This record gives sequence, C-alpha cells and structure tokens, in this order.
Amino acid sequence: MNKQLTDQLIEKYPQLFSHYQFLECDDGWYDLIDRLSWQIDQHCKWKDKVEQEDEDKEQEEERIYFVQIKEKFGTLRAYLNQQDECISGLVSMAESISATICEVCGEKGKSRKSGWIKTLCEKHHIENQQRKNNEKEV
Repeated sequence: MNKQLTDQLIEKYPQLFSHYQFLECDDGWYDLIDRLSWQIDQHCKWKDKVEQEDEDKEQEEERIYFVQIKEKFGTLRAYLNQQDECISGLVSMAESISATICEVCGEKGKSRKSGWIKTLCEKHHIENQQRKNNEKEV
C-alpha cells in the first residue's frame, strides 16, 4: 500500500499500528482495512471500559496491535499480537470480503489466477494479462 494511505491508517489508529509501519497489499483494500481497524478499535475501547469497571481485574493485558497485514492467495490476511473471539470474527469477515474487492482499485473483483492468485476487477485483470504478455515477448 502506498505510504500516504498507510500513514493515514497509522494516524487514525496509532495503537493498532504501533508496531507495524507498512502494509503488504495494494491500495484497493484501503477502505476494507480502515473499516476493520475501526471495528477492532471500537471493540478494544468497549473492552477497556468494561474491564475498568471490573474491580477484580488484577493486571492490564497488553494492548492489541497489528503484526502483519498482507495479501496471500488473493485475499487479505491480517495478523494481530492477540485476539479474542470478536476480533477473530472481524478479521475472518474482512478476509472473506476481500475476495470480492479488487486489490488494485477497490471496485468489485474476483479471484484470478495467472501465476499468482490475485483478486482483480476486469480492467486490472486485463492490464495484468497484457503486462505478462509483454514480459514474455521481451
């Protein structure tokens, strides 16, 4: 992901991106990652509030943050240092949704295989095929 979009995510969710400075996917998944980050951030804030009200809590758990965000086999993969059932569900949902979003532009896409598996819209699939054909000719 380009630096400007990555910096926007880091600025919006400094805790979630405190240990991670770049994303290993294209720009088209920015909105999906932004929504996932917002949902995880809201869940963490809710969980912190509930735990503060719990007087029996002995020690504070380590804050949740992303360890890695990347594309693998045409879909988003998001790894965190820890996750509860809610966060695990949010990540699984985002990973599933990414299979329908072009990784390059964010439009509707589908899984395409030509060497690597990528989720692409028709336009970027054609461009990808043309680029590969040009590379073969050289």
